[in-house]
Parts: sequence; C-alpha cells; structure tokens
Amino acid sequence: MKQQLAQALLISSLATVAIASPAQALDFFFSFNNDDLIPSTVPGTVSGRILGLTDNATGSATSIIIDDFPMALGGTFVIGSDAAAWTIDEHSFTVINGNITAANFEALAGPNIFCLNAFVPSGQCANGSVLTLDAVTTRVVNNGGFAAITFTPVPFEFEASLGLIALGAMAGGYAYSKKRKANKKIAA
Repeated sequence: MKQQLAQALLISSLATVAIASPAQALDFFFSFNNDDLIPSTVPGTVSGRILGLTDNATGSATSIIIDDFPMALGGTFVIGSDAAAWTIDEHSFTVINGNITAANFEALAGPNIFCLNAFVPSGQCANGSVLTLDAVTTRVVNNGGFAAITFTPVPFEFEASLGLIALGAMAGGYAYSKKRKANKKIAA
C-alpha cells in the first residue's frame, strides 16, 4: 500500500513538473547597420530584442525592444521602448527550427518609425530596415533586405523552481525506495 502511494506521489510530482513547463517561447537579438546609400542617414547600428516567437510557425512577437541606436538620430526616443506597442502596419516573423527565416515588421509611434525588412512600397519603410526618430530628415537605413539583418537566438534560461520540484520528487522517491528495501531486509 505504501509503495503504491509513493509511486503515485512520484508520478504526480513529475507530471506536475511536465504540465507546469509550458513550451518555451523563443527570443532573438537583432541588429542592422546603416548601409549609407541614402542621403540624410547617420552611420551606426540599430539593435534590440524580438521576444515571444513560436518555433516552426509564423506569427507576431509579444515584444520588439529597441536597445541601441546611433545617438546622432537625436530625438526623445527612450531606449528599451517596445515597438510592438506602437501602431503596427506589418507584424510577421517565421521561425523554423529555432531560426528566424522571414521577417516583416513596420511600426509607427508619432514621428518615430521602425521597420525590419518591411518592403511596403506605399509605406514608410520602402527602404527595408529603418529607424527614424522624431523627424524624417535623419535615419538609419539598410537596403539589404532580410539578409542584412543579424538574428541571434537568446540562450535558453532554465526555470530553477521547476528543476527543484523535479529534484525533490526524485530524491523523495529514491529515499522511499531505500527505506522500503531496508524494511524488507529487516523483515526477512
């Protein structure tokens, strides 16, 4: 009876860990450089993070954070702003086997414009990847399309609390097994 109870406890603990471990959303770093072929551009790199994508699917990110850009752009833009909260014209990323294979993002917030590989002829981002802040007169532009953007997966972070639950369940099962074997030897 006690053995069945211990087995049920062990199985339910492991099942709890499995159920509590949702599919890991994928996050990526991105960056693109100014290719300096268009007048009124400033040299430098725009970089940030794309958060909450699903592997082997096409969909929207939960957040697109702009972490760095050339200070020559000026403006009142706050580093760390979430472009996914802006007015979205295009928002699609395809992830296959943990890699972004297609991107099309265009967002506007007042005078701020941010695009990743958005070639919308009638839109603000007919040039591909663009960051314009507060004025259309200065911007970072890259005409190289998707190939000119660097996407790097953010390393997976292990959820320590779930690991502790699993470790505790295994240790408890092991201790019970040892105690049961000891009791059998004494009884024999």
